[in-house]
Amino acid sequence: MWAWYKKLSLRFPKGGSGDWPGSTLLETASVTEPVWEVYRNLCNNIVEFAEEEGSRLNSDEDVDMIMVKWFHREFEQGEDLSKGEKAFAAWQAIFPEFSKFGKRKLPRSHRALKGWRKLAPPRSRKPSPFQVVAAHAVRLAARGKHHMALWVLVGFIAYLRPSENMKLKKRDLVKPRQGVTQFWGLLLCSSDSHLQSKNGASDESVMMDNKSIEWIGDALAALAEGKGSEALWPFTYPELTAELRACSKDLGVKMVPYQLRHAGPSWDRTKNFRSLADIQKRGRWKSFKSVTRYEKATLILSEFDRLPKAVRQRCDLCTRHLKDYILGTMNPPGLNAAC
Repeated sequence: MWAWYKKLSLRFPKGGSGDWPGSTLLETASVTEPVWEVYRNLCNNIVEFAEEEGSRLNSDEDVDMIMVKWFHREFEQGEDLSKGEKAFAAWQAIFPEFSKFGKRKLPRSHRALKGWRKLAPPRSRKPSPFQVVAAHAVRLAARGKHHMALWVLVGFIAYLRPSENMKLKKRDLVKPRQGVTQFWGLLLCSSDSHLQSKNGASDESVMMDNKSIEWIGDALAALAEGKGSEALWPFTYPELTAELRACSKDLGVKMVPYQLRHAGPSWDRTKNFRSLADIQKRGRWKSFKSVTRYEKATLILSEFDRLPKAVRQRCDLCTRHLKDYILGTMNPPGLNAAC
């Protein structure tokens, strides 16, 4: 059976051609060819992971366990829930005996996806107001999680996906060059690390030039010290999400990591720091339609105005003194500090 799983090409339909063994033309045509290609790549990834783990897919329990382990790996790398859901759908499509109507089951995989959904809810298109982002960064610093506080601010400034942020190395921080730029740069999906973005690109760059956090370079200079091959962040994604949940509970307002990718452009547009075209380029969105929602400045303002007064006051306090709290020239306020 192991060889059977390895030979995914024998189970992979050629879009609409009907030459998938045991399938009919109509079954094969149920999914478009580009989607089949995505499905095949995901399933190959899972099978290769099983090989790396030294696991043999000889039973339903074997398949279920390796799927759960693969979900854990992707979650810990900061990947979005949608990748796990798509991989699960891919496996069921290519191996329909594991589908809802098949005889074979993957109960632990179902349960793992449910847990992933709770720990990292599906991508929220609603951006967090900058004040809420600042409050979470300050609260992390108050809890002694200074690197996590910087992770939040870097993600906000550079419009990063959580997985992109988690994969950064120290060498990906590029120092300012006199006569060229005063700002630090960020190299995403470095070819040195053999990484590619969601769009298949490598060596994409972003300048860390947010006008509300112009001092971030002082913090990045300390962060860049050490061997270039070292991970930029000395923590795991599960550790980060656990701390963010604790901060959200302390502050009385929720924020999840993926919201940072939308919070940055929303704030930049609200403050008229960047045009929509600049935001599209910076966020590496292929479609201009993806960034038109950031014209709705009133949305982010109304989101903040709906928060309880005490929560807004605390967030405003953190925003006013963000530089001092993060750089350590002032102690972050306690939960009972006057606003």
